[in-house]
Parts: sequence; C-alpha cells; structure tokens
Amino acid sequence: MRLVALIFAGGLLAGSGGSALEDDGSIEFGRNSQFATEYLRVFLTLEDGRSLSVNTLDDSVATETVDTPIPGHRGREWRFLKEEKHGTSVVTATVSWDEDNPPDYLMAGYWAYYPGQHAPELDPLDTVEYAILDGPEIDPADPPAIPVSGTASYVGPAGGNYSYMPGATLAQRHFVFDGWEGVVTLNADFQAGTVSGCIGCVGDLTVRPAVAPASRGDVRHDISDYELHLGEQPFGTGSFDGGPAEVRHPSRQITASRGSWGGTLSNKPDEAGNPRLIAGFGAARFEEDDGSRGHLFGSFVGLSEDLRKR
Repeated sequence: MRLVALIFAGGLLAGSGGSALEDDGSIEFGRNSQFATEYLRVFLTLEDGRSLSVNTLDDSVATETVDTPIPGHRGREWRFLKEEKHGTSVVTATVSWDEDNPPDYLMAGYWAYYPGQHAPELDPLDTVEYAILDGPEIDPADPPAIPVSGTASYVGPAGGNYSYMPGATLAQRHFVFDGWEGVVTLNADFQAGTVSGCIGCVGDLTVRPAVAPASRGDVRHDISDYELHLGEQPFGTGSFDGGPAEVRHPSRQITASRGSWGGTLSNKPDEAGNPRLIAGFGAARFEEDDGSRGHLFGSFVGLSEDLRKR
C-alpha cells in the first residue's frame, strides 16, 4: 500500500523515563516493496534518515508456502534477519499474488529494528517496530471508489509480535517476547465514512514463534483471551491512521491501555460494489492491576463478505 507505520520507539513499557503508556508513533506513506514471483525486497527509512532493506536472495532465513484468503492467489511467507553496523532487522512478510499476473500482489508483515544490537544478543526491550503493507490495490496514489451508503463487514488473518512483563518481577525486567496470530473483524459504514474493528474478538489469539523470540526469567503467559479493539475512525479517501486502539481481556483487570491503528481500503470493488478488502495495522500497550505490562503489535488483511464467499 506504500505504507510504513512506526508504532513504538522504545519497545516495551519498561523503558526509562516518561509514562509507560507514552507512544511517539508516526505514519509514512510511500512505496516500500518490490515483488517478482519468488523475489521480494522490502525497504524503509528510519527516523535518523538511514535506509534499510531486506531481500529474499541475501537475507531470508526461512520461507514457506502459506494459504491465502484471496481467491485466485498464491501465498508465501518469508522471514528475514539482517545485521548491519548500526543494528539488526528482523522481518516477517507474507505475499499473496495473482498467479497469472504476479505484479498484482498484496504484501503484509512487520519489521522489528534493534538499534545498536546484533544477534544472538537481541533485546526486545529496546526495539522500534514497523508495520509493512504494500500492493497496487492499496496504493494511496490510486484511491478507491467508495460507496456513499450502506455498510460492509470484513474478516481475515492478523499476526504480529507481543510482549509481557509480570508485575511480580518487574524490577528484574523479566519478560516474554514472541509472535501471535488471530482473526481481524472490521465494519465499514460508508454513509458515515467510518471504520472500526477488533483483533481477537472472533476466535482466540494463538502463539506463533517469532523470528527472534526472547525471554528473561521463567515467564509463561496465556495470550488467548486478549483482544485488540480498533476504535472507530474516519477512513477519508481510503487511507487512514491515528484511530484509537486498546487491549481488553474478559477476566484480567486492565487498568490502562493506549494505542493506534490505521490502514487502507482496496481500490478493487467486490461484486457488491464495496472495497473488497481492508489492509492495516494495529498496536497497543497495556497495564494490569497487578502491575504487569505488555503490548500487542501487528498487521492484518480483512476480506469483504462477497470476496470470502468466492
């Protein structure tokens, strides 16, 4: 979509100084991938102006064929690890493409940058995280034709990274950091011009090993019932960001949560005339009544009901 979303500078909540819920996120719209069937290159620009990139020829550490919810498409996931003088990049990217027309692709994933760090000593307490989304049908330079009335629901895969620090061992900075996957549900109101949603409200979040999982101390935590709620926000001409996001749990007492989310509507209509999918990202930090802290971060693709039925 030509979107790079900087969500967290400073990684987990336990950074020194400031409130644990401070978030200095920013959004950059611009091209960030090149794809040609079995070749993928993803690139971004850091806050200090340096450019970084990973590609399947030089930096891939794992790849596998994956199912894609988009009819007529093939899917593949790549995982990258790249070290350079100033730090290390750990990237997960999934591409869904039209087998008869590979330039028609959709890429979604997430990028963790570890400034000044090198494997295997990577500390997720000090990371900058980005959502990476790209593809011609979510190009802000080619916005969608948006209906003026009606509503549409969207459902699809979501995935990312999470961290958790138990309150009982907060002073020792014990934590667990790993990957997750789940289901996103979204609702668009075209007359009102708004969109909202949730990750984890349908089905449970499940752990999926991150490219570089990490832990300190014996920390085990069940993430299955956490939900990332994506608050209502205007979708404008098709690309949107800055909407509120927060973590909820049906039985754990969350005392504070703060985050943001955004995305873009597809410029391809389904048979009902609605954008056929919404691609985006979401992230939020949270604190619990026992002092525990955590965060959820990731990207998603939600498909319209018409597209899901094909």
